[in-house]
Amino acid sequence: MKSIGNSLLTLALLVPAVYANPTFDGHTLHIPFIDTKDQAGVYQSIEMQPVDSNLWRLVQVDEGVLHQGLQTVEVLKTDTAPVQVFLIISGMHSSSCDEIGNVASRYDAATSTLVVNLYYQPFGEGACTGVFRPFEHVMALPVFGVLAGEYKVLVNGTYEAPFELLEDNKLDRP
Repeated sequence: MKSIGNSLLTLALLVPAVYANPTFDGHTLHIPFIDTKDQAGVYQSIEMQPVDSNLWRLVQVDEGVLHQGLQTVEVLKTDTAPVQVFLIISGMHSSSCDEIGNVASRYDAATSTLVVNLYYQPFGEGACTGVFRPFEHVMALPVFGVLAGEYKVLVNGTYEAPFELLEDNKLDRP
C-alpha cells in the first residue's frame, strides 16, 4: 500500500521549487502569483512596498485568466530510473498578443491529482491581430521521490492526463 502522506510531502516540497520565487529589489516585493483555496495561481503579478515596520502597501495585483486555447495535454515518461515525467500542453493562441504566462500547480492527495493552471500573460497596450498561433508548452513534473501508483494531471480544470509509476521513483545507489 502506498503512503499518500509521503507522496504529498514530496510534491509539496518540490512543486514550489520549480516555479518563480518572490523577489525583493530593495523597494518592492514582487510575487509572481498567489493561490487561493479554490484555485492555484489566481492572483498574479503582485507588488507590495514596505510602508512601516511590519506594514506593507499593495501596489499591484492582477486576477489571472486561464488560457482558453488548450487543445491537447500529454504525459511523456522516460524509461530510465529515476523516471522523469513531462507534461506537454498544446493549443492555439487566439491573437498575436497572447503568450503563456504563469503556470501554477498544487497536488490533491485525495485524488492523486496534480492540478496545473496555465494562464495568459497579460500584454500591454497596443494593437493585436486576430491571428491564431500554435503553441506547445513543456514542463517537468515533480515526481522524484514519489511512490509507485496511479496519478493524473488536470490542466485548467478540463484536460486530464493519467500516468503510472510502476515503482517508487527514487535513485538506487550501489
